[in-house]
Order: sequence, then C-alpha cells, then structure tokens
Amino acid sequence: MSYFKRFADFCAGFALFSAVIYLFRQFMAYTPKEEVSLLEKLKLFFNSGARLDYKEYLPLLLLLLLSFIVSLAFHRLPYVCFAVSVLPLLQLISMYTSDRLYERPMLYVILVGMHSLGCLTECVRRDREDRRRRSALGTDAVALIAIGFCLYVLRLIPKLGTMEIVQMSLFERKIFFSLENANTSIFWKLAVIYAAAVLLRWLLRDLYYLDAALAAIPFGYTLYLWHGGQIPFHGSFLVTLAAVYLIARLIVMLSCHPKTACAPVS
Repeated sequence: MSYFKRFADFCAGFALFSAVIYLFRQFMAYTPKEEVSLLEKLKLFFNSGARLDYKEYLPLLLLLLLSFIVSLAFHRLPYVCFAVSVLPLLQLISMYTSDRLYERPMLYVILVGMHSLGCLTECVRRDREDRRRRSALGTDAVALIAIGFCLYVLRLIPKLGTMEIVQMSLFERKIFFSLENANTSIFWKLAVIYAAAVLLRWLLRDLYYLDAALAAIPFGYTLYLWHGGQIPFHGSFLVTLAAVYLIARLIVMLSCHPKTACAPVS
C-alpha cells in the first residue's frame, strides 16, 4: 500500500470523525421543549425537532464508515475500494448541492474526494507494476453504480403512488414531489449509455483512449440536461457519477499500459 493510499484512508477517517464530532456537539446543545429520555431526545434530534435537519448525516456517516472499513480490509482489491469510495462522495455532493452540509462543507468535499482519488491511484500504481486492469475494473464498477441507480429510480417510481408520504424517506420524497410532468426516460437512456460503454470496454479490453472517449458521452449528456433543468430529481447523483466516470477513464488512459504490450515495429 502506497503512502498516498494511507493518506487517502486517513482523509476518510478524518471526515468520519469530523462529522461525528459535529453531530455530537449539535446534539449536546439541543434542548427539547419538554424533558425526555436520552433515546427520545435522539429521536427528536433526527426528526426535525432540532433547528436544522440532520437526517442526511446518518447515511453519510454509514457510507463513510463502510468505505473506510472496506478500504482497510480489502486493500489488496483496490478496485473494490474505489467503487465503494464513490458512495459517500455521492451522498456528500447531494448534501452539498442542497445546502445540508452545515459546517465546513468544502472540507468534507476535499477529504472524501481525496479518499476516492487515493483508491483510484492505488489501482493505477499496481497496474503499472504488472499491467493488469484494476483501474479499468474499478471504473467499470462506477458505471454499474450509475446503471443500478437509474434502474432503482425507475423501479421505485411506480411504488411511490401506493405509499403514504409519512412512510417515505427523504430520497423518495424528492422523487414523489417532482414526478408531475417529469421526463423519466433520461434514466433509461443513461442506463443504456453506461451499459454500452462497459460492454465495449469488456469486448475491446485495452483500448483505454476509446473508453475515455465513450465516457465523455454520458458526462456531456448529463451536463446538458443539468444546465437545462431537465433532470427532474437527484441530478447531483447523475452529474457526480458522470464526472467521476469520465475523470477515472481519463486517468486510466493517461497512466496505465495495456495488459498485452504491443510488439515493437521492426
């Protein structure tokens, strides 16, 4: 494990520690209107009883903890670590764009972004040693996350009509209240684009420049939709996934060598 990878793991741990300390300080400063038990106070704190809404910090903490543990436990599989590190980054960017990061938001963005970058560079470092495809596999996993997200949203939409609003999570409510006249076909299109890119990567293998060119398609399409206000909900997830996918493909193209070396020209 390189020193940069260790630093990246430290960044994830520090982000987790900072978020825990922040929530602990806010919880200790929170005083309910009536005297309640510690457990009831905790429930009120995370259910809009406090001045600010802290519910979105819970999935962030869980994802940071997951990524930190996976990064340490599976350091021999850096492509797995990279894929998992993208999950807290998605939650973080979603909170950042919706102004739900209440203290030092850019610190968290930098720390979690460094964690993902460190996991990817560890893939690159090891690929340069033995010409294997860890970096490409990790980037494939990012595309699979994007496909899974799009398909999950499409599968969730019909179920929301049968659910009570009070039973919905914040993620589901954002979809429910934006469904009117929503163009959900963009999720199908993005899923197909990512699937085609991954399939071509597996068929053609070491044409990293082609992978990078194909990665520009979902990024450009998503950015176009985002600026045009055509993504009905959770646009930050789609833009972040597209950006990470493109950046990772570019890094692989510029840094990694094909597994099968080309024969020299005589």
